[in-house]
Amino acid sequence: MRTRTRIGMIGITSAALAAAALLAATGSAGSRQPAGQDIGEQLLDGLRSTKGCLGADAAFFASGKQVIVAWFENKAAATRWYYSATHRGFMGAVDHHPSDNESEPLAHVKDESIPIMVMASMSLDPALAADGGAPFGQLAIELYTPLPGGAMYNGRLAPKTLPVKHFRDLSDS
Repeated sequence: MRTRTRIGMIGITSAALAAAALLAATGSAGSRQPAGQDIGEQLLDGLRSTKGCLGADAAFFASGKQVIVAWFENKAAATRWYYSATHRGFMGAVDHHPSDNESEPLAHVKDESIPIMVMASMSLDPALAADGGAPFGQLAIELYTPLPGGAMYNGRLAPKTLPVKHFRDLSDS
């Protein structure tokens, strides 16, 4: 049996790969300006055009991790993204082998109505790429849902349309 690294999260496996492409298209880890319609922008556009995707964004963390975040109104919206042509295209571009528990997207999400935030993070390891391997030093796809509470002043990270119970707006009227 061949041993392979498997990414078991359903929904946005390719987002972290696009983050790598986003970095490559910008030219260097220190650059923050994408050049033209690169593959990272194509991924973000694909996410944003998915019915039920409330928003998507990319970021670079001080630790060197690159992140793509997408907010979905519910499980059905995240599943639409999973089966979208954009996502399937990205999945086809990598050597992705579904794990045994990956037979159904988001199979472990039982509440069909909760909003879902998917965060794909990665860091590059150029030494691995030089050896002909995948250039990822770290790669993760994580799912989150909002807890009640929180506050904002003149804006927030999540899209305005992402519902959060007991969220307070402290902005000037």
